[in-house]
Amino acid sequence: MKLTQLLYGSLKAKTDEEFYFLGLNAFLEGNLTEAKDFFVACAKINTDHAESYFQLARVLEKLGQKSHAIKILQDLGFRSKLEPVFKEQILQKTLDLYLTQQMGEDALKLFASHWPKTKDMDLLKKKLSAFKMTLNWDDAVELGVTLFKANELQSIELAYLETQRALGKESPEQELKDLYRILRTEPNCSVAWFRALELNRAASNHSALIEDWKNWFRHCPKAALQHTHQFEDDLFEANQYQEALHLYQETFHKFSTPPASLIHALVRSYAKIGAHDAIHEIFEKLIPMAEADPKHLLQTLLQVYVEYEKESSSSAAIRQALLNLFKENIQINVESRE
Repeated sequence: MKLTQLLYGSLKAKTDEEFYFLGLNAFLEGNLTEAKDFFVACAKINTDHAESYFQLARVLEKLGQKSHAIKILQDLGFRSKLEPVFKEQILQKTLDLYLTQQMGEDALKLFASHWPKTKDMDLLKKKLSAFKMTLNWDDAVELGVTLFKANELQSIELAYLETQRALGKESPEQELKDLYRILRTEPNCSVAWFRALELNRAASNHSALIEDWKNWFRHCPKAALQHTHQFEDDLFEANQYQEALHLYQETFHKFSTPPASLIHALVRSYAKIGAHDAIHEIFEKLIPMAEADPKHLLQTLLQVYVEYEKESSSSAAIRQALLNLFKENIQINVESRE
């Protein structure tokens, strides 16, 4: 029998403090429904028992009834004669629930009424989250600069905030200037490169478009590789498809284990221009890598081989090497399971 049941059975007079104590024990034991009932019983006996309401709100949060928990905490926050430390605990829990529930406006009202000039870094980070939720990018950037200077925010995060502030607020020309200013400071900000590409694409500025792609690939290859089809379309439109191959080749050498998206893109590009020997060379380079790291490369190589077998005119040696590698890997997996 659990402690809560023993205590509940042994108590004759059920005072508010006894119900509160039972509720705490049930909460610690993970019996949330029992804990809820005990805290409710305590509150019915003594409506001034603020701690029972606070613990009830915590239980309701755990039970997924967050709106009800917020209502209880809001009512508690208006009570007078609460100990300052306990009141701060209530407000902090209310704030956390606001942010969890994406209630940014309510969070900012709480800041305005209770922490208008706070310098607490944890609170300021939460305030930044509220600004982002409400799309209040001017204030977000201002606060972001403060956090950045205090070494509480990375430059990439600040660049993201500045990019969001620039979006659509100005003429496309001015927005591009702001984006490039941001990227000079933080060239790893993928959201800024993506927006610059959108603006240059809309303006049919092919030369700038190609330069943006080159820079994005050089600074953030993994992020840029999520958009290979758009990249190829842009360069094809600009009659610069050969540049796509050059950039893929350059990116290929940056990875000890090339990602699947890059392998697919490189082989696809060679197939489009009929460079079958180049596809053959890719397999010759990747098969030894797959032998060393079959977990990350074997499936990709097999997919690419099946997709481009006709175009690649693969030799019997390539086919046999892939087949042997596949058989070996299957055998290893079977043995490891046994």
